[in-house]
Amino acid sequence: MNGNDPTPAPGPCVRRRIRRLRAAGVLVLVLGLMTAGLVWWRGTRPEDDLALGDDKVATRQVEVLYGRSGLMLADWQEDLKQPGTQALLIAAAAGLIAAGCFYVAHWSEYDDEPN
Repeated sequence: MNGNDPTPAPGPCVRRRIRRLRAAGVLVLVLGLMTAGLVWWRGTRPEDDLALGDDKVATRQVEVLYGRSGLMLADWQEDLKQPGTQALLIAAAAGLIAAGCFYVAHWSEYDDEPN
């Protein structure tokens, strides 16, 4: 083959796999963003829960029992209960999975191995 020749077009089996990977990437991305929006919307609706506890006592007890690392883990656990954090994690995971599908589909076009 000459160095100036364009890359040969992929066969029908490869093209089908590429289309499926791209469709899966779009589907994962759309469903992930819709789910993230739903989680955020459901979590930010006003609630009738007016019970506010004294967090200083619980925070101090966690710090005494488990130290600073235990306090940090307890803070992370509380952060994960927030709807904005959950929605962000869902959207990020969907974006990474979709990007993986698009990446594999892109490099499948240049795959020299026969199927």
